[in-house]
Amino acid sequence: MRIPRGSLIIEPYNLGFNETYFLFKQLLRLNYRFIDIVIYPNYYIGRRIDLNSIHQYIAAPFSIVIVNPINVLEEITSIVKEIYVVEKDAWIDSRKVDLVDFIEILEQVFNVLNQCSTGVFEREDYVIEVKCVDEDCSDIIVVDYVNAPLNWIVENSILFFEKDLINEVVSRKPVEHVLSYVKCSDRYIPLLVYKTSLFKTKIEYFISKNCKSIEKYILWSLIDILLKK
Repeated sequence: MRIPRGSLIIEPYNLGFNETYFLFKQLLRLNYRFIDIVIYPNYYIGRRIDLNSIHQYIAAPFSIVIVNPINVLEEITSIVKEIYVVEKDAWIDSRKVDLVDFIEILEQVFNVLNQCSTGVFEREDYVIEVKCVDEDCSDIIVVDYVNAPLNWIVENSILFFEKDLINEVVSRKPVEHVLSYVKCSDRYIPLLVYKTSLFKTKIEYFISKNCKSIEKYILWSLIDILLKK
């Protein structure tokens, strides 16, 4: 996608769940329903909003691109500091996400999480099934992704190399694409399963309320899944 001069690139990596959620709500309030999300690293010429010097930067996956921003900076600088202005037209690999659809599903998923219940949310081309696991769980292990890598969300993924987890991964059916696991006691439970078919894609979340980084992972994994091709 061609990113014209003057566009904004926002890096959300240091934001917690609440700040990221509020950022997307603010963008939607400013009538940015469809926003671009970077899926591959790309170079661009730009500057940080708090600096005058121009440099070459890398737009990393999941950076947010705001094309032709109007009255955006004054609304979001209190939420996020890592904002860059594109100083020369650039080509950046990105895909769009519908913030109305995303926020609606995110809030439905978190209602299930807060009540530790179950829920099924259906759309035209996919269905999301959420089940709360009432167990003591700890680490999230990110194994794969749909559009862009999500390993940056969790503090480590070295547990992926544990023998028990490797055995679990290779035992899955080809149509059951497990994107992440959560460690509960001494066993691994699939956290996010992505199943494709001729009709609808099925997304299954098996979530635990007390799992570290679960809120942030759910938010960004939903973004990853909902990106328009």
